[in-house]
Amino acid sequence: MDVTTQLTGGQTTTDTGEWRVPAASVIVQCLSAQAEARQRGWFGKLVGASPLTDESRKWYVGALGELRVARELDKLGPEWTVLHAIPAGARGRDIDHLVVGPGGVFTINTKCHEEARVWVAGAHLRVNGVTKPYVLRSRDEATDASLALSRATGANVSVRGVIAFVAPKQLDIKSEPDDVSIVSDRGLLRFLRRQRAVLSASMCAAIVAAAEQRATWRGAGSGPTTVDRTRFDHLRDEVDQSKLVRGLWGVMFAGAMVVVGISMLGHG
Repeated sequence: MDVTTQLTGGQTTTDTGEWRVPAASVIVQCLSAQAEARQRGWFGKLVGASPLTDESRKWYVGALGELRVARELDKLGPEWTVLHAIPAGARGRDIDHLVVGPGGVFTINTKCHEEARVWVAGAHLRVNGVTKPYVLRSRDEATDASLALSRATGANVSVRGVIAFVAPKQLDIKSEPDDVSIVSDRGLLRFLRRQRAVLSASMCAAIVAAAEQRATWRGAGSGPTTVDRTRFDHLRDEVDQSKLVRGLWGVMFAGAMVVVGISMLGHG
């Protein structure tokens, strides 16, 4: 998987018509929301308070999920091409990952619900008992991509929507929707590789060439052009450090409770 990037002053710059940086849109949203955060004081750092705001946290989690799926897709062979954060068309959304290969064309929508219980029955999907409109949105993304690529290539390009759940505790699929596939991040490669070959190498090349063009995607100019990965990686380090500090405090507290318990038993 290649990504056309140019590093300037710690920033990753992409043209909307070129290969995009994984999680580009959500990273931009995360950093924008995080810009409103107050700096943690010494006490906050001491106790391991998270640097994330309520608003930036959801974008941060989403970015980690998309980056994780991108790493999985990076393991596909050279006959596959992967593009990221592509505008999906008139509905104003973006496609997390667009995959083109012998097995077809797929829009992959990443959902980060770690340790969640996912239940699917046709178009009905629930996460921890809460109904989510993920199937409808995945279907819309695939439809938008199909229309855009068909228009650009002059051929009928079929696109299948895929929902990839990151690290779910349980993925209970009673019945899968006819036009949307649902997998875990760990099962994504297996799903793609087992697809029956339906596209020739020349057709794959034509679809990829069209997908890389700005004009193919309506609303392409509204997407992010600059992704500050250095700043995001610094934020990620801060979040990881705060988790480590909270974990150390938890261990110290548990140890103190053990010592107190032993002491009480000794005086009993």
